Amino acid sequence: MSILPTRVFDLLQVVDSRPKDQVIFSSLNNGQWREYSVSEYLEYSDLTSFALINYGISKGEPVISITHNRAEFNFADMGILQAGAVHVPLYPAIDVSRLKEIITETGARIAFISNMEVLKKIQHIPSCKLKLIVSFDPVKGAVYYEDFIRAGAETPEILHSLKSVIKPEDPASIIYLSGSNTPLKGVVLSHAAHIFNVLSYCSLHHMKGCQKSISFLPLAHSFERTLNYSFQYLGIQVCYSEGLSSLAGLLRKQKPEIMLAVPLVLERIVESVKQEMLKVTGVQGWLARMALKLAAKEKAGPHRISLPFKKSLFNVSFKGLRSFFGGRIKVMLCGGAALNPETLNILWAAGIRTYEGYGLTEAGPLVSYNRYSSFKSQSVGKLMPGVQVKISHDQEVLVRSGGIMQGYFKQGSSPFDADGWLHTGDIGMLDRRGFLTLTGTKKEIFKLSSGLYMDPRPIEKKLEHSTYIRHIFVYGHNRTFLTAVIIPGERTEPTKIESQIAAYNLQCSKYDQIVKSGIADDEWSVENGLLNEDGSLNRYMLYVKYRDVIENMYA
Repeated sequence: MSILPTRVFDLLQVVDSRPKDQVIFSSLNNGQWREYSVSEYLEYSDLTSFALINYGISKGEPVISITHNRAEFNFADMGILQAGAVHVPLYPAIDVSRLKEIITETGARIAFISNMEVLKKIQHIPSCKLKLIVSFDPVKGAVYYEDFIRAGAETPEILHSLKSVIKPEDPASIIYLSGSNTPLKGVVLSHAAHIFNVLSYCSLHHMKGCQKSISFLPLAHSFERTLNYSFQYLGIQVCYSEGLSSLAGLLRKQKPEIMLAVPLVLERIVESVKQEMLKVTGVQGWLARMALKLAAKEKAGPHRISLPFKKSLFNVSFKGLRSFFGGRIKVMLCGGAALNPETLNILWAAGIRTYEGYGLTEAGPLVSYNRYSSFKSQSVGKLMPGVQVKISHDQEVLVRSGGIMQGYFKQGSSPFDADGWLHTGDIGMLDRRGFLTLTGTKKEIFKLSSGLYMDPRPIEKKLEHSTYIRHIFVYGHNRTFLTAVIIPGERTEPTKIESQIAAYNLQCSKYDQIVKSGIADDEWSVENGLLNEDGSLNRYMLYVKYRDVIENMYA
């Protein structure tokens, strides 16, 4: 690639080197499927910058977007960044209270939104500080995007002047960690951090031979956004799905060769296909069940040795799984949490090269990834180019790279030590071949398999107010739902605890609900290592002690 970007909007120069009529994005626009060419992308990006300049945008000013996946995200993204502002992309599923907090903390005056569904959330915020709401769909109560970008004067000289003073180290994004019950944390990433991750990721050659992708994870998701930039850098067309509900139909229509999914989605798809296979009767049914049994134990990876009989069996039996993804899928990328090993094995047996990696928003996000040339099942791969990892004395994964955040927005707290190492809160090990494997977490906040952040402490605090519960340890790291290990109060019957959990579940969101729980009769203390010196839970040691109990609840 002859053009080497240093700022995010420099990607437009890369795009500009391609045929102007080449389709770069496609998505729904006002209910109609719409394709966008290279020339349209460049035009819409500049028009968005002109409109923001005419509105009086200032350098470093935060601008919010709350949108379902669609091509217009890119127009707003590049338009904001070219004008020197900072993009704050938010999940469209954000709740009203969290949205209010972010608008207040950033002081944002402008928001780009996708539709009426998002506008209604904003309208529920009393005394909302937003001065301008621009909607990609025409909705009453917001300025229509097409009207906004065509109302003001074009100012190419001013835009060129603004772009010329934007440095790679200037902030480009504030990415807020997802999860409604977690503390408000906005990760500040520079232009340089974004570009470091894009160039580092593209060097893995995951996308070699791919021409079309599907994007359905929210573009506020840090890895989805990195991939979105990477597709642009490599000239891969991106088809945007507004969400899971439209994904299956879009896969059949667009037939992508590469996509990103979180474990929860892949596990549900594979399970659904398995159930259909198990319904088949006769000889075909017998072969389907044999294929599932063998595939579940088939070692994942590009260099596995498989007998010709098994290869033929898998090829025939898993045709339905490949067809679900459109029939042309080559590469499946998985991020956000750990994938169930059986699901990983089945995907590889079906001929879908599935790669897991590791990252966190604070790292911009990529730390390590498996690749075709170096793959280890149930690891998170080898380190990304330019990334350093050190394992601390207590097995915590520490990271340094050019993609790491500048800090948390308007917060003094920092996960960096004096030597500049980012403390991830994850526990892991590096083997002699350089593969990183995660073995646990020491941080309070963890991720569910959906990729959603979860803070168990408010849940534990609420339930410990009950006289029936003396201690409670809520767990769900990389899992689909929450479980709990409970030490009951004196002379407490199990039915009392069950009723307490049921009452709690009725008044909270589904992600905060405790689906299964186990009761133990142990002492938790500082002396036995289950509590920290300040009396808080030692989560790693609690998981080690109750590993069998917890795993049985997920069996």
